[in-house]
Amino acid sequence: MSQKQYTTLNMSIYHQHREYAQEGGKMGIKEFSVNHIENGGIENWLEINRGVSLSPANMNNVIMTLSKQDDNFTGNKAASALASCSNHYEMELPAVEGILTQDYWSAKLNGVKRRPTLDDGLTM
Repeated sequence: MSQKQYTTLNMSIYHQHREYAQEGGKMGIKEFSVNHIENGGIENWLEINRGVSLSPANMNNVIMTLSKQDDNFTGNKAASALASCSNHYEMELPAVEGILTQDYWSAKLNGVKRRPTLDDGLTM
């Protein structure tokens, strides 16, 4: 059985726009993207990624994508969103120390670099 690959929101929208255009749709990609997101595109994208194993980079992409949809996105919302992705969409989270904590995501969302640890999968 092959492992399911993570799909970014942009790639998901690109593929859906291509199908839309092939069926005669007239919206350009930008207009389609805005319309798609406003009409449940985030939920569709999460469903497309149901059951994937997230790498640390994929996990960051999920959080950064979600943060762009909410001007008041906080570390607490990030931690809750990841827990929801894990529980409701069966996404496997990477083994990174603190990823389900408000402090971890507050630092990342505010651009503060956290010192890497061996738990981050670094090799010495």
